[in-house]
Amino acid sequence: MNLLALSGSSSSRSINHALLLSALTLLPEDVEVTVVSVRDLDAPLFSVDIEKDPGPPASILALHATLNAADAVLIASPEHNGSMPAMLKNTIDWLSRVVPFQPFLTKPLALLGTSPGGRGAATNLNNMARLAPFWGATVVGTFSLPSFGANFDTESGQLTQAEHREALTTLLTTLLTP
Repeated sequence: MNLLALSGSSSSRSINHALLLSALTLLPEDVEVTVVSVRDLDAPLFSVDIEKDPGPPASILALHATLNAADAVLIASPEHNGSMPAMLKNTIDWLSRVVPFQPFLTKPLALLGTSPGGRGAATNLNNMARLAPFWGATVVGTFSLPSFGANFDTESGQLTQAEHREALTTLLTTLLTP
């Protein structure tokens, strides 16, 4: 099983990236994981003009190939004003323009999010779950971690509450079950 784990945050100290890495420790050992961060992609804001000339950026073409090789996708995303960050949206916009046009090719997709507040990026996760079928993804579920500081140990990189670990493990099991 090949999993693409996409970190959708533009922050170098992202709590959502920390959540993503924590989730990966809950996976079975036989899962091969490729972690990609939108921060590392060299992609201008999508434009039809740029799409025509010079065309999709090399980093997007490489990500598209990685996505095509994956059996499942896990995205961790913060919430910016109720929505996904601009860098993540831009990445998805670019991916949608590389043939085949539905970048997720009906792949199973799980969404993660957290925030310092009590909603844990839930508004964005709900919005992304509603939009993802337009990208060609099959959403298997979401995991929202509220109050990151109270529910995550940054030193160990792990969730502190058993119920959160269980919910995340259940989501990951669903994601990886054919």
